Amino acid sequence: MLQVNAEPITKPLMVFIILLPILTFISKAAGDIYLSLTAIFFIVYSIKHKNFEYLQWGWVKAIFVFWLFAMISAWFTPFPKEAFIQSLIYIRWPLAAMALVLYVFNKSERLLLFEKAAAVFLLLIVMDGVLQMVTGTDILGHPIIEGSRMTGFFSKRVLGVYSFKLFFFCFLVVYISIPKTIRNIFIMTLIIVLFNIFLLFTGERIVFLLGVLFLIFWSVAIFLTVPSLRKLLYVSLLTVLVLFTVLIIFNHAILVKRAMPFIEALKNFSSTTYSDIFNSAYQLWQTSPLVGVGTRMYNEVCVAKLGYPEDEALFEQVSGLCVRHPHNIYLELLAQNGILGLILFMVVLYSIFRIIAAKQLWKIDPLLTTIISSSVIVIFWPLASSMSIFANNYAGAVWLTIAWAIARSRIMRIHNTHSEEKK
Repeated sequence: MLQVNAEPITKPLMVFIILLPILTFISKAAGDIYLSLTAIFFIVYSIKHKNFEYLQWGWVKAIFVFWLFAMISAWFTPFPKEAFIQSLIYIRWPLAAMALVLYVFNKSERLLLFEKAAAVFLLLIVMDGVLQMVTGTDILGHPIIEGSRMTGFFSKRVLGVYSFKLFFFCFLVVYISIPKTIRNIFIMTLIIVLFNIFLLFTGERIVFLLGVLFLIFWSVAIFLTVPSLRKLLYVSLLTVLVLFTVLIIFNHAILVKRAMPFIEALKNFSSTTYSDIFNSAYQLWQTSPLVGVGTRMYNEVCVAKLGYPEDEALFEQVSGLCVRHPHNIYLELLAQNGILGLILFMVVLYSIFRIIAAKQLWKIDPLLTTIISSSVIVIFWPLASSMSIFANNYAGAVWLTIAWAIARSRIMRIHNTHSEEKK
């Protein structure tokens, strides 16, 4: 089903693709409905046309094994019926990703349309962010959360998280649209730096650090593949450090509101809310090491089994805290699906990275491969706190990114094959 020849995009499909990044990110309800309908259509269409080629894909086999395990193991958890239902309906996200890879993102011009739509959406988000820097409120009048974190026109106001996901789609558009000259590669590096400054202003420190991580990946890729840019990289790094220092000197509020609290939290991590949350997750896993407490049952079982409060205001009075999820993907998998579930999900990730970070892709275009693989790496970076990959306000964004990364990798391969055939 993979095609790269340019064909006109029908108006219904064009509307679907344009709305895809907007609805997935702007509203958890709209995104859930949109991708759930995509998954349902995918099942019906595949059965009607007897097209089951996706069942031969390694990552699809791996996710189905994880899904079956989650449903079966649910019956050995404290809330079996609820855990089973949550496990059952989780498959809608991977199914939507399969649909996108097989039927939507199977042509270059469709991927490009999606990426351009995401770019326009991100531009609006950045403009809204700049407005917040100036006025203290977003375009809808929402004030900056807690005096430091930007809001936005999302149903869940985490402007930094969502804009960073969209950034990879947009950055790739820039990369494939301009000649790969020394000057343009330097400009692209500057774009990453500027966007990281924007992430710093959003007040989401972990997202900012993940942005820095991508900048490191990108710089290493340039260092290894574009030797003529190495000296410029050194000068640029020094320039960025100087500019950042100047920014801190002339805007001390950035240091006080963003950097210092983060540094203090690292120094005294054991007394932070996150420490109590992670401790609760570990204790919860200990209650059922092999199969966990059930998909999306973290909060319910935490309260029932551990008896910790849900109110963060009380966390200093106890050694644990029961929130909706443990704010780390791997702790969430460990607590909810046990060590077996974590291992199975790691197999899923391995299967995905075998596609998007394959040796063949690094030989074709290392910088493009860096963009694609980094989009997924930053989601599953083990040392970062994160939203829940089982919740509809984040799962859609995660699987949309995975689908895009896989589709782009497949397009890279087919383009390279066509180029080799023409030689």
